[in-house]
Amino acid sequence: MVENISVDILLPTYNGEVYLEEQIRSILNQSYKNLRLIIRDDKSTDTTPDILQRLRNEDSRILLVENTEGNLGLVKSIEKLLGFSDAELIFFSDQDDVWMENKLEIFLREYSTSDVPVLIHSNCLVTDQKLNVREPFFSGAPKRKGLENSLFNYFVQGASSMINARLKEVLLPFPDEVYIHDRYFHLAAEAAGRRIYIDEPTMWYRQHEKNLIGSQTLLKKIKNNLGFKKFYIDEDRKLINRLALCFPDNDLLKAYQELTSDRVSRFRKIRIITKNKIALRLKEKILLLLNN
Repeated sequence: MVENISVDILLPTYNGEVYLEEQIRSILNQSYKNLRLIIRDDKSTDTTPDILQRLRNEDSRILLVENTEGNLGLVKSIEKLLGFSDAELIFFSDQDDVWMENKLEIFLREYSTSDVPVLIHSNCLVTDQKLNVREPFFSGAPKRKGLENSLFNYFVQGASSMINARLKEVLLPFPDEVYIHDRYFHLAAEAAGRRIYIDEPTMWYRQHEKNLIGSQTLLKKIKNNLGFKKFYIDEDRKLINRLALCFPDNDLLKAYQELTSDRVSRFRKIRIITKNKIALRLKEKILLLLNN
């Protein structure tokens, strides 16, 4: 394990009074102590600001970022928080989960200092609002590394992920096409560096009726609204097209652009998939063939 490496944990908050304190205390009680918790509140209208100030008075490792911009939403809040981080390793937290006490230690065991952009993410336990475990979030698919396995698959859950400072440099500033931050981190890490998956749960991922992003994520809602018309997500296509401009030498990003182009025949697309070993599920293959 890397000893005494600097760690920042970024926590965007908004009307999180019910579960917020439990989550913050689970972070502050980590077995690895060299951490800073950076919090930006997105103009909450409940008692969240009072909770944050009280906990800040208890522990100097909490940094409260002044909000001068108003309500920005989750993606822009994450971008703002990243700008305040100067640590070697950066973790992301939701406001309503609970971290296992050794979460940071587990991640640090997998990390070795590197000039390569790195993203590490782990499994977690999906629970109800009382933390009764329902199921693991992942069932093995994230072990398939490489951009060819990620263009049409979604392996990274933001609150179970960590990036290094080199990847932060790649990510900032966020392009306008970022519609959900963990998908952006996932693709950028695969295109510019490497992704490491830890097949071990490191937190309880609480699901309740007021989740900002939960197991029924924005990404899943978008996919559910496809109406079985396309084998790709329009928002994903816009994001990956932007990444292709950032990494013009990446052949897999170019292949994705061809695959999602209306001007390319389905037979050409099948050849592209085979040549580049691009992973698609059966449903997506059928949609490609029926609705090219």
